Amino acid sequence: VSIPPPQPIILTLLFDEQTQQNLNSLRERYYPEQEKKVDAHLTLFHAIPRNLWDSLFKDDVEARLREIDIHQRLLNVTFFPPKLVKNMKAVMLMVRIHGVWRDVMDDLQDLWWDSLTQQDQCRFWPHITICNKTSKERAEEVVTLVNRNEMKTSFDGYITGIGVYEYQTDGTWKNL
Repeated sequence: VSIPPPQPIILTLLFDEQTQQNLNSLRERYYPEQEKKVDAHLTLFHAIPRNLWDSLFKDDVEARLREIDIHQRLLNVTFFPPKLVKNMKAVMLMVRIHGVWRDVMDDLQDLWWDSLTQQDQCRFWPHITICNKTSKERAEEVVTLVNRNEMKTSFDGYITGIGVYEYQTDGTWKNL
């Protein structure tokens, strides 16, 4: 009997309860049913090797979070009305992260560079995907509907921490 290799770790930003509810509502309404496996999220890192997380990276994140003054932890983030991503069949809310959280992401990316996947070495592009793996026509329709009905202007929310998850073989994530 062979033991499967450990699944990679995903790091996300966590949001205040109201913001998370708003984002989940959009994702629930527009994400293709067969693809709904996780809640709305803003991914910092997509695939950290589990062995490195357990041995080194977890301590790096914890140390970096301790450096942030407790009053700075609850920081503002702005979500902008959705746009169709060029050449993609996806709809995303672009996100502006204010304050120290952007620095945390940059610091961790620099620190872990040699161990990151190509995707995680790319320039950080904060966004929330509310519709993906659909037709271009459906994606265009979703942009129109969200802009007309749910999100005529940008809205602010708050970052409350970092979520740590392990990929599961069924496509869901296990909260660590």
